[in-house]
Amino acid sequence: EATATADVLAGAFDRNGGEAVLRYFPRLGTNEYPPYGDYDGVFTVRLYEGNVEGSRSLRDSETVRFTARVEKRIDVSLVSTGFPFDSSATSKTLDFGLLSAGKEMGFDVLLKYNAGYRLRLSSENNGVMKHISAESTLPYTLYLNNAPISLAGSRGGGVEVSSGSGISPAAGLRFPGRVQIGSFTNARAGSYEDRLTLTVSTNE
Repeated sequence: EATATADVLAGAFDRNGGEAVLRYFPRLGTNEYPPYGDYDGVFTVRLYEGNVEGSRSLRDSETVRFTARVEKRIDVSLVSTGFPFDSSATSKTLDFGLLSAGKEMGFDVLLKYNAGYRLRLSSENNGVMKHISAESTLPYTLYLNNAPISLAGSRGGGVEVSSGSGISPAAGLRFPGRVQIGSFTNARAGSYEDRLTLTVSTNE
């Protein structure tokens, strides 16, 4: 079935009858997150004598079997709105500066996976920003895919915000997110913060 030299592994024996060594290897493709599981493939290697573009005769044939195992994998990336997946971007700070009610800042959560996913969120202060040195809090609302996420009671175990099956899109599954400051009056001066933890796991 070969029609050109590029279709074969070509070589020649030396005049003393020594071995001809031709090296080959399988390449498993460019998808970093293929469906998990066991893969195999059986190939037939045929040895011909002659020329690809001329006369040739079959001298021998053998079968070769390749096997590979793909483990379950999932990764999360926290990036600025619209930015691509970055495996090293696993934390992000939203600095609101001088706070005012209704002020917003955005970000994106990107997931890549090959055995489904489960995304959980937890808040260190159960969904409020806390004064760093005094007993005072400020409200905010977290949105993912434009849906508000309740973080009340989420400290520790977290709350599940999304799950799915199969494999992710090549560029990753994107969750547009934003944080909106709520209404407040007579707030104590100073710096406020909250820390959110995103936990991802496969679910297949």
